[in-house]
Amino acid sequence: MAGRFSNPNYQFFDENGDPLAGGKLEFFESGTSTPQDTFSDDALTVPNTNPKILDSAGRAGDIFFTSADYKVVLKKADDTVVWTADPVRSPTPKSTAVVAVSAATTVSTGDDGALYAADATSGGFLITLPAAADAGNGFEWSAIKVDSTTNTVTVDANGSETINGELDYTLSQQWATVTLRCDGAEWYVTAESVSRENAPFDPKHLEGLTLENGGTPASEVSIGPGSARDTDDGGNIILSSSITKRLNAAFSEGNNQGGLDTGTVAADTTYYVFAISKTDGTADVLFSTSETSPSVPGGFSFKRRIGSLRTDSSSNIIVNQFSQVYEDEEVYSSLAQDPSTKTSQDFLDLPSSIQELVISWADASVSGSSRHTIRLGDATGGFANSGYVGTTETSALSTGFITITVGAAAVTASGSLRFTRIDKNKWAGEGTSARTDNPQNFSIAGNVLLQGELDRIQYTTENGTDTLDSCEISVRAVSKTR
Repeated sequence: MAGRFSNPNYQFFDENGDPLAGGKLEFFESGTSTPQDTFSDDALTVPNTNPKILDSAGRAGDIFFTSADYKVVLKKADDTVVWTADPVRSPTPKSTAVVAVSAATTVSTGDDGALYAADATSGGFLITLPAAADAGNGFEWSAIKVDSTTNTVTVDANGSETINGELDYTLSQQWATVTLRCDGAEWYVTAESVSRENAPFDPKHLEGLTLENGGTPASEVSIGPGSARDTDDGGNIILSSSITKRLNAAFSEGNNQGGLDTGTVAADTTYYVFAISKTDGTADVLFSTSETSPSVPGGFSFKRRIGSLRTDSSSNIIVNQFSQVYEDEEVYSSLAQDPSTKTSQDFLDLPSSIQELVISWADASVSGSSRHTIRLGDATGGFANSGYVGTTETSALSTGFITITVGAAAVTASGSLRFTRIDKNKWAGEGTSARTDNPQNFSIAGNVLLQGELDRIQYTTENGTDTLDSCEISVRAVSKTR
């Protein structure tokens, strides 16, 4: 779309106020004496004469400019110069069109001011900008991604030209928008939407990204959609849909692919789960034995720990046992573990800085006459088997928190015990237990001082040799993360 020189049918006059009949308008390239064409039509297909001769009323008729700058000279019929103006440029009208696109396309130089509504439902595609020299200084263009898919729309500068110093600009979220302006050589972002992809989250932001066992529980973990801020506050991480990753395979980008950062999966090991992201918004999930420094795959710039899991003696994921990180706390949850035929059910690598710990049991019984016992522990001293102070009903505590005072194979018990931190490594426990084979309740209260920071708890038998029967034991631990 061309711009018009002056007002339509503008009338020129001489110094006496008379129409400048037979006057001349001469047009040159700005700053030179090189003639430059004007046109009589908006499409710039019909050149005017140069000079353009004014009629008897001092009017020149239709004159349309290209996007270039002009020098304009007004003369009388006898070639006396009335005035010279340089530079002169038309107020090029901006397009107000909304252009729907759904496949690769190139922006036209006639789209100055247009908005491209890009629909990537059928697949991501490229929008190529015109050459900056052709677009000209002041050319402005916008785009908006209208679909909700994860397919991206990439705006690509022509050749080696750049957009804010980069070769392209990516729209990856629904309703993400960008407005670009050209200076005749490069492109600049003058406005962009404050969408989830580019609005900085609060440094502690972590939402969703919940962990659960996948379709093959022994090796797969499913992570729900959610978002987080990078650990180092470098960028946002947005997982727009659920993803399943395999612990027993090396990391490969995408759903139903491996997630291990290095090595092979090991037995009796805690693996930390990280949400990771590229700068273009592509998100994924990674497993690592490092709590703070995973080996992040190439191309990924951001990371945030979102939880942890543990393998058993066969290198399989322990089902229903995860630690989930939230903005201000981390919650360890191990549900309905069955200790059948084992002398103890151990819960290891609890999150650091625990504030509260709860263990619950249902229909627990043992193979012999040993009493049911709960013990706390730490990495320094292991499970503490002495130093417990308190009572279960009238029985004094010594080697652990006794859940029931009766020791017999026929005895079954259900209950819960809640622990709270008293001092750095000192913990107080309080709870109740009930025999489910015979109406009898037991109150439990006491404390223990550990050698180091609490990181484990076990349900065991007092003598350590009797085995536990089939039952359900669960643990929940809450710690502060920030």
